[in-house]
Amino acid sequence: METDGPAIAEFLARFCRHPRGREAGQPVLLVPEQRAVLNDMFAIGEDGTWKHREALIMVHRKWAKTLIGSGIALFGLTSRGLGTEIYFAANSRTQAGILKRNVDAFAMSSKDLRKRLYIYKNRIETPLGSYMMTLGADAHQAHGYNPFISLVDEYWAFRSNDLPEALSSGAAAREESMTIYITTPGINFSSPLGLLVERAERANDPSLYVHWPGKDVPHDVDPYDEEAWREFNVGYRHGWINKAFLTSQAASLERAEFVRLHLGGWLKRSAGWMNMNVWDTLADASELAAQTPMVLFIDGAWKHDSVALMGVTLETVPVIRTLRIWEKPPRDPMWRVPYDDLDDAVRNCIERYKVKQVGADPFFLGQLLQQWSDDGIPVVEIPTNSVPRAVQATKRFEDAVMEHRVHHDGNAVLRRHIANCVPKVDHHGSRIVRDRGNPVGYIDAAIGAVFGYDMASKMKAEPQLWMY
Repeated sequence: METDGPAIAEFLARFCRHPRGREAGQPVLLVPEQRAVLNDMFAIGEDGTWKHREALIMVHRKWAKTLIGSGIALFGLTSRGLGTEIYFAANSRTQAGILKRNVDAFAMSSKDLRKRLYIYKNRIETPLGSYMMTLGADAHQAHGYNPFISLVDEYWAFRSNDLPEALSSGAAAREESMTIYITTPGINFSSPLGLLVERAERANDPSLYVHWPGKDVPHDVDPYDEEAWREFNVGYRHGWINKAFLTSQAASLERAEFVRLHLGGWLKRSAGWMNMNVWDTLADASELAAQTPMVLFIDGAWKHDSVALMGVTLETVPVIRTLRIWEKPPRDPMWRVPYDDLDDAVRNCIERYKVKQVGADPFFLGQLLQQWSDDGIPVVEIPTNSVPRAVQATKRFEDAVMEHRVHHDGNAVLRRHIANCVPKVDHHGSRIVRDRGNPVGYIDAAIGAVFGYDMASKMKAEPQLWMY
């Protein structure tokens, strides 16, 4: 793979010195994990330019993300030609100034760099007219700029996306550019960082590179588990973070905060519902054959921002099939579910497979359900807000998963929706709900799977009955 990653790593080792700490004055030498990130982030495409326009580096504290980000910026400033623009952006000028001070220290420690740079308080310039400057969260300053590299530091702290969006859109005119978000995980799923993570998890944007190893931190991780430290904390693994420090942090911080700061994980406000390790073992990659007997279930959000069309086969071991999912694109408040497309998708399934029943909540799809019923389609109205019904369906589904009596098609979006669910337990029992702390954490495919499996189970038990 052709990449600028090795050139950046060599630049750091040759021209940059640690500005502080026990390694002050020593060359900035990257560990293999950091080199791998640079290699992937700055991969070069067939047209000779970087494959990615944006990069999210979401890691734990003391990963050296700010230090490496400063080196990336300095590399861009000194390795490109006339008119190169580099910007450091943060929620405050003070935070952006940390990046700038690192660059100042790098430049002052290298005789070669000192000859090529003019260093000012909030700006660095070159004789070729290129420059680097810091920006706070006052986004109006960013309009009219044409960034080659923009580094957005501690993105989790941004309440508004105006500044990063202005920088990213300003770079669109360049043939090659990069907006880099370097941050620890956040605390609010509705923040700009939360929306970017949601966009990344949809895995449909090749222009966005994501490095987030803490995504795999278990929700029940023990903050004192040294194996977890070794797996998810690069500093501990390579020795620049010691056991005494992490032990003291585990004792003084809440578990979720320790995971966020020192393991790079982002725990939900509530505990997760499904054991995802068990879920992953149930994947069935076989192709769905024509005329397979099944039931359909459709679930959609009351805000009309997502809808899932799920199928559950009537085989001895049912398989959950993700037939179609629609989700609102990020930052598009006017988007609504395309009901004509949903209608077409349901009718296509009925033509291709042996669909025995179509279930949906009448509150969400009343008009379409009536239309389908008039056309002879076997429709079943299932109020998903019925607590007793939801408790029963959730229990049936949980038992089937844990006892390996159901399989699924391994769909990544379905997995994300399952992982987004949290249990609500009261005197009625346990049922799944959406995490209110995660407004973009859709669960419609999970609801469709749960109620669809319940329909299929009842139909297999009493096939002569059409009523749910």
